[in-house]
Amino acid sequence: MKRSVAFLSAFVALTIFLFAGEDAGSPSKNTAGLRLYGGLNYLTAEAFNRGLEGQLDMWRYAASVEGSSGETNFAGAHWGFDVGADLLLPLSPRAWLQVGAAIVSASAVSQADFGPQDAVPSGHEVKITPRALSIQASLCYLVPISSFLGVRIQAGAAYFLARPEAEYRREWSDYWELDRYALKSKGFGYQAGIGLELGLNRWAAIFLEGLGRYARIPNFSGTLELTSSEEGQVLRDGDLYIYDYKLGEGAVFTFIDVLDREPSGPAFSEVRKAMVDFSGFSLNLGLILKF
Repeated sequence: MKRSVAFLSAFVALTIFLFAGEDAGSPSKNTAGLRLYGGLNYLTAEAFNRGLEGQLDMWRYAASVEGSSGETNFAGAHWGFDVGADLLLPLSPRAWLQVGAAIVSASAVSQADFGPQDAVPSGHEVKITPRALSIQASLCYLVPISSFLGVRIQAGAAYFLARPEAEYRREWSDYWELDRYALKSKGFGYQAGIGLELGLNRWAAIFLEGLGRYARIPNFSGTLELTSSEEGQVLRDGDLYIYDYKLGEGAVFTFIDVLDREPSGPAFSEVRKAMVDFSGFSLNLGLILKF
């Protein structure tokens, strides 16, 4: 929150400085420029969220067998922030090639308490942080509305360097376990957006835009660090799998795991390498500095 307030304060101060003493400039002026922006971000992160929720659901089921009626209150990691910078290269009076990079992220913390008992952990905390660096190139076109206001439309492709992480801590009365996931993969996606651009002077403009992304990234690999208060630490390397696990009659849960080979056996079904969905959208506020 403090970083968001500091960013907004700096943005407002710079806008006032650039606007002071100048006539409003045309947003359609055909020059090179630099876009700086940040805003609110939403990610789907489907497999990553679903697999960790499945583990929490499994413990809730085990607790219910022991007579507990605790709720999981799982919150998937969807909302976060993004920040980025793009270089604008003019192609025609109203069109630009836009190249740059952005960091997109989300985070969430879920907690559960199933009451004091020895058979299952009573306290649970799940922290999920999917994030990615997006290296992007788009074509954008500006439609002037007035001498100082325009609508900018953009569409293009992006290359995502994804780094999702998660922690799952479980606590008994005299024992605890902690799982740490650190994963990586890369892949292509697509994005498009539309926004309003307001010219401040011949050197600067501000904009507000909505940007949508499609990026389903496969083939994640990395480490799963398993730590407990009694057995110490074990590090496991491998690929990220997602699968359904049958614990009992009518009790099937979806898990993710980092393994060096595909799991097999009568309890496993729908086994596949996990695809983490970085699709989503952003609402950005930004500044354009014209060269």
